[in-house]
Amino acid sequence: MGSIFSRIANTYYYYRAWRFFRAVGGTGSITLNMDAETGFAELIIENIKKRNAISGKMILEFSEVISTLEKWKEGKALLIRGEGGNFCSGGDLDMVKLLDDKEKAKYLPVIMTDNLKRLSSLPLVTAVYINGSGAIGGGSEIAASADVRIMERGSKIGFVHRKMGIVPAWGGTSRLKRILGSHKALKILLEGRVYDAEESLELGLVDYMEEDLEGARKRLTSLVDGLQYQVAQCIKKSVMSDSIEEQGDICSELIGGEQNKKALMNRVKHKQ
Repeated sequence: MGSIFSRIANTYYYYRAWRFFRAVGGTGSITLNMDAETGFAELIIENIKKRNAISGKMILEFSEVISTLEKWKEGKALLIRGEGGNFCSGGDLDMVKLLDDKEKAKYLPVIMTDNLKRLSSLPLVTAVYINGSGAIGGGSEIAASADVRIMERGSKIGFVHRKMGIVPAWGGTSRLKRILGSHKALKILLEGRVYDAEESLELGLVDYMEEDLEGARKRLTSLVDGLQYQVAQCIKKSVMSDSIEEQGDICSELIGGEQNKKALMNRVKHKQ
């Protein structure tokens, strides 16, 4: 019974939050570039004067972009990046200041948490490119929602929520635990430090360092290079599944497929 009431409450707050953010508006945009031929897409966060902080308008646009990606059957990979030389500085503080009572405070997490949950559930291989002033606060939560984190040398990432007297609002705690484990996640959230690229790589907060955006694009391309979109998507689905039986079903979708037949014919299993 409790879960039913919880779903009703979430629906209520989602609707109220949508109306609130639509009225608040704000600067910036979330745009999507898709290449049907290659199966690659880029989600671009742009609010340059505020280091790509997420405004109310952008929260709603983020949801619409994810809806488009959910319908993209032939996609393989998605790169999430900021415009203007920076990744994302988190929530737009001008917007956050308007959440000035307990009722409105519940609007901040509800839509963006859903956005990032849906982003994580996409069958596409997702990567973020962290550059410039880095992934700070809510920006670090967006980064944690991707499968792969690629950081520019000289950039940084920080779960600095404690400095604002809050905790991650967009699911960042759960994702940080998944990436690093509970012990390290607790330490990072308590300290509220900002980590440079070298520290982040050593900790396991990020997976790769690249010199520029083109390097990040090439890195993501290399991860799915030579894979048909069905294979790339099934690899992602199998990792997302906790069911051994479901993983077997996912594999059976590919057995006898074009790429499988070609591999069997060429005996590629034993080639380096």
